[in-house]
Amino acid sequence: WIPPACIYESFETLSDVWGRMVCVGCVCGWGCLAAQILARGVSPKDVGSYRIRHYRRQLSVDKWIDQLRKETFPTAIVDLRFAEAKALRGACDRYNQLQAKRAQDRKRKREEEKSTDSPTEEAGDDPDAIGDDEDTASDASRVVAESKGLAALIKRIDNALSKSSFSGQPFFAKLDTRSPKDALLYNPRVLRYRRLVEDELAKTSLARFLPCGSQRALDREMTLGFIRAQNRALKLHDGQGTLELFVRSFRIAEDLMAMTQHGEKHFDGKLVLRQWDDWTADHPEAEFRCFVHKGKLTAATQYFTSCYFAPVHDRRDALAEQIQRFFNEKVKEKLSATHESYVIDLLVRSSTSDDVQVIELNTYEAYTGAGLFSWSEDRDVLMNGPFELRVVESDIGVGGRDKFIAKQWMAPVDEHIEFRRLTVLMWVLTLVMVVLAFVAQRLLGESTEYVVHHSSEE
Repeated sequence: WIPPACIYESFETLSDVWGRMVCVGCVCGWGCLAAQILARGVSPKDVGSYRIRHYRRQLSVDKWIDQLRKETFPTAIVDLRFAEAKALRGACDRYNQLQAKRAQDRKRKREEEKSTDSPTEEAGDDPDAIGDDEDTASDASRVVAESKGLAALIKRIDNALSKSSFSGQPFFAKLDTRSPKDALLYNPRVLRYRRLVEDELAKTSLARFLPCGSQRALDREMTLGFIRAQNRALKLHDGQGTLELFVRSFRIAEDLMAMTQHGEKHFDGKLVLRQWDDWTADHPEAEFRCFVHKGKLTAATQYFTSCYFAPVHDRRDALAEQIQRFFNEKVKEKLSATHESYVIDLLVRSSTSDDVQVIELNTYEAYTGAGLFSWSEDRDVLMNGPFELRVVESDIGVGGRDKFIAKQWMAPVDEHIEFRRLTVLMWVLTLVMVVLAFVAQRLLGESTEYVVHHSSEE
């Protein structure tokens, strides 16, 4: 954790439900807090996890949306009941069991084919490789439909959407903790996800596939295409689709376990629904993670550190000024009474402060990713400043596409690259043949004219 001991002056006297955070590591303060947690019926072994859960809960969207409603995306909040959270967690488990069984069946089938000298699939021996047209999307639909108690949650989600300012429009959904952004990463056999990835990769410039093209530039565009596909996989249209997406996410499963581990008496969960924005999904370079300690903006980093963005690098100083201006003018005072130290993600659309939006708030701790900073090595900067914006300086040293693209997706991505390279090569060869044919025709025509001309003279 940064700071190493986050404890509170008062458990019941609240300025943000839990009280003003004091970063001093006071043993007495922690003891008093622990005693109050125990008095609520939490077992001694769960005191730490209970405190962490409720600390993180104070940075959830519903805790700051009223202060920053004008500075963020249109949002609707749905209460999550304890029984529904348990049912949803059970659905996550059943979905993962189905995927594990499918993987085992594929592996066994390949082993049987080997033992009988039968032809193997092009996917080879890797049970995770994509070598067929299997679509596991129906697995998520089935486990959601078979889970008792989720039908009512689906109806409440749809009802909240119908009453929202973005009724009838696509939306993004998450728990009050984290989003299911890992769903695409671990589900390459969902046909919709495969098509999303293929469509985004297909947008890569054909020039990148020329033999003389830059490998780093190709890796960058492949990574960007995958990021955009991962973002677009979160685009939803109804409550049913929301829960189907949730059950595919390990992040959601983990958070549901943490939310329910202390029992119904201590449960407090929400679903967050936010208006979808295609521009945001397609522009990962516009997202920045910023660090606020004791009300002071100390640092910022580009969010997607696996890519070099030339426009971001070139405008670094202007972006740093823009981020600071937006925070000081639109955020700082509005959160000062309820939040003191936090990590805030911003979307910078253009060069004016009016085109900056708050994406979300995260806890000020090592649990939260630090981007191009390190919670341990850059502790002084993150706590005291002076303000610094870090961006990726160049393609050199960023790493190949395998640094970001999940292992399960490397085979289809590599296949796409080879197919595009072959396509470009065929086009080049065709063009060369056309040019040669044209030149040959011209030469033949000139030769014919020469023969005819000399024949007439004779």
